[in-house]
Amino acid sequence: MTKFSKPFVAASIVALSALLLASCRAEEQGRPLTYKKGEYTGPKGEKLSDATMAELRARAMLQGGGSAGGAGAVQTTGTDVRLDPPKK
Repeated sequence: MTKFSKPFVAASIVALSALLLASCRAEEQGRPLTYKKGEYTGPKGEKLSDATMAELRARAMLQGGGSAGGAGAVQTTGTDVRLDPPKK
């Protein structure tokens, strides 16, 4: 068995301790280590204003091509967006 000198052992312990302490960043302290499936435990979001919600609904309608208000709703008002509207 190899014998190590006391200064070498002491220096190794100090170096290992410094490495372990340096790897613990401040922003990682206090974070959750266990998570619950299906449960959001993060910070609460801010409430969106009515104007922002209206803008988001309008964008969703443009992107989805349907109604953002309900399932299977058909838009019956507004302009005809077909390329060649039928002749009346």
